Amino acid sequence: MSIKQLETKLANGVRIVGELSSSASSCAIGALVNTGSRDETPEVSGVSHFLEHMLFKGTAKRSAKDINVRLGEIGAQANAYTSQEHTIYYASVLSSEQSSYLELLTDMLRPKLDVQEFAMEKKVILEEIALYYDKPQSYFFHSAISGYLSAHPLGNSVLGSTESVSAITVEAMREYYTIRYAPNNIVFSIAGKFDWDLFCKEVEDLTGSWQSFDVERDTSAIKFEAKQQELTREGINLEHLMFMLPAPSAQDDLRYAGTIWNNLIGDSSGSRLYWDLLEPGLVESLYSWSDAQDGSGVSYLYAGCTKENLNTTREKVKHYLDSPLDFKSKDLNNSKTKLASRVAIAAEQPYNRMISIAEDMAYRSSLTTLDSTIKSIQNIDQSDMEKLHATYSFDAYGEYTLVAG
Repeated sequence: MSIKQLETKLANGVRIVGELSSSASSCAIGALVNTGSRDETPEVSGVSHFLEHMLFKGTAKRSAKDINVRLGEIGAQANAYTSQEHTIYYASVLSSEQSSYLELLTDMLRPKLDVQEFAMEKKVILEEIALYYDKPQSYFFHSAISGYLSAHPLGNSVLGSTESVSAITVEAMREYYTIRYAPNNIVFSIAGKFDWDLFCKEVEDLTGSWQSFDVERDTSAIKFEAKQQELTREGINLEHLMFMLPAPSAQDDLRYAGTIWNNLIGDSSGSRLYWDLLEPGLVESLYSWSDAQDGSGVSYLYAGCTKENLNTTREKVKHYLDSPLDFKSKDLNNSKTKLASRVAIAAEQPYNRMISIAEDMAYRSSLTTLDSTIKSIQNIDQSDMEKLHATYSFDAYGEYTLVAG
């Protein structure tokens, strides 16, 4: 199998990246718009996610039905998602449909934002918000993250609130679109089997007339402070516990060490807390992850358990926060192997590589090969873990619980 990475940039700032794989029989195509909830003001909280929905609701030349019909005609497995930092539109298609989907995607990126479609979709969004917050774990995650990061834009809710979304007008959405969806704020990405020269030519033909302009983002580092809060909710049987900690940013080479530490301590299989808590049946669920973001990063350790086991669970987690290097070399090697395996297996799907190289370009303005990523993981040693914990002190962690009211 041969892999070739490619990149170019148009005169108006549109960035194009690709990873060609000789073993693939399809391709994944996406457009990463470097905008998300961290770029919103409180008055339009949730607008990035709302706008993501609206891109499927019609353009100057296509209705919402036309878009859905066209996606079906070309057999596209299409979707989109919004995070704190990005809005990504994508599809996996046969390589022969590369041009067809690209034309549709670029058309969608110039939405009509019709008033009637806007009003109907707002109802859908409000129902989604209500269903999300109705789930105890979702409500807890939102409350804990927004509470810990309340002084930083990364604490902004992706969905927004019932109040904020209800207040968003179509004019406010159009203004947000106008100041965020600049061509120089978009990365077009393709991975799998494709025609690179054709892809670049067609991206230029379809987007070359889009005018660039400055797009700002607050990338100041999070000022972490120790916080503790207990939330209550009636009628829940499972109680929830989450610790949030400082972690490397997406630009920090220590991000691999951060992910390895999370896997080593709190992964849902084979980690230290797995053997301490999940395997003995003290918790119902357990996982840990490191979220490396633009300019800052946060680690999360979560567990769900019964009321009787909450204090034991808390003390087990605190042990590793107080002694973050309390592990053996065998544990470190196992965690590295596990992470490298997951990365390699995920890379077998063009979709995952398409997302990876798009984020590479958005975060670091360069591409990283799968082989170099795996090598970086495998090269992490004890000194890197020591540097991680010397750089990112766990003294300023957030501890949040959700208990039965």
